[in-house]
Amino acid sequence: MILENTIFGFMDGLVTNLSVVSGVVAAPNTSVYNVVVASIAAAFASSVSMFLGAYVSAQTRYKFTMREMAREIREVEQVPEIERQEVRDIYLKQGFTPEETEMMVRRITSDKEAWVRMMMKDELGFGEEEMAPPTLRRESLVGLSTFLGSVIPLIPFLLMVAFPQLGHMTFLSPDDLAFVGALTLSSIGLAAVGAYKERFGEGSPLKGALQTMGIGLAGAAAAYILFNGIGYLLLH
Repeated sequence: MILENTIFGFMDGLVTNLSVVSGVVAAPNTSVYNVVVASIAAAFASSVSMFLGAYVSAQTRYKFTMREMAREIREVEQVPEIERQEVRDIYLKQGFTPEETEMMVRRITSDKEAWVRMMMKDELGFGEEEMAPPTLRRESLVGLSTFLGSVIPLIPFLLMVAFPQLGHMTFLSPDDLAFVGALTLSSIGLAAVGAYKERFGEGSPLKGALQTMGIGLAGAAAAYILFNGIGYLLLH
């Protein structure tokens, strides 16, 4: 779950800031400095938003889990025979023999806490992670990974600000050169994430890389076209 959230945050930050970069570059009378300022603001805003969203989501999920656990505790206390039968049915469906089932029922139901946790997992489908109080570790990782993803499209523009002579080394303008660099680095980052996440599935790493890269670049292209259209309408 933590790895999944980290990958999601990284991709969200990268795609969001690449779209911001594309939009600002497409705007009239833009400059490298405009892109840097807008991208830094977007990176921090996106990171804080993802952190707060993950935090609120974790708190809401935990409160729901605790309500379900409280309900299970009441049922164990008020209708224990019905709950024992539910435990029995669960183990029988899992393929245990009647003798094995009865032994496991006696063992589980002799410990109220273990009984409730077993019902939470096997009857309601909650995992241990969902039943543990939320910490800031996961939420912080989501926010940090979002920020790291946001930085990738920004790197070429920061280099252009730090080393302005780079803008005179090609036939491209400084902002165009930085934009090409942002697209290149972002494509590599998206492809790497897409290929990596396929390690946990059954898909092809190449397919995952191309698919993820295509989604990210499509978002950037949409922002570029939109801002170009807005700029044209404002100037004509």
